[in-house]
Amino acid sequence: MVGFRQEAVLYDRQERFAGKTKYPLMRMIHFSLDAITSFSHLPLQLATTFGFVLASISLIGIIIAAFLRLFVGAIVGQASNLNPGTVPGVSS
Repeated sequence: MVGFRQEAVLYDRQERFAGKTKYPLMRMIHFSLDAITSFSHLPLQLATTFGFVLASISLIGIIIAAFLRLFVGAIVGQASNLNPGTVPGVSS
């Protein structure tokens, strides 16, 4: 990590003095998610990729709805109702 030399430190782990942990499961899950997302750019890349995929699917849906409305004569108002719902973050 960051170019420093690393060494392993071996030790014998003793049994927990206070018995079982009293931390709730949700708090432990929160700690684990913090540990995963704090030291990696992978979650940000996954969220960005997911956003682009979702936006692409939405764009395809808009194009299909417009095509159906203009050339096939689909139900009037279908495209105008469908388009805001397919783009994330846009509400009608």
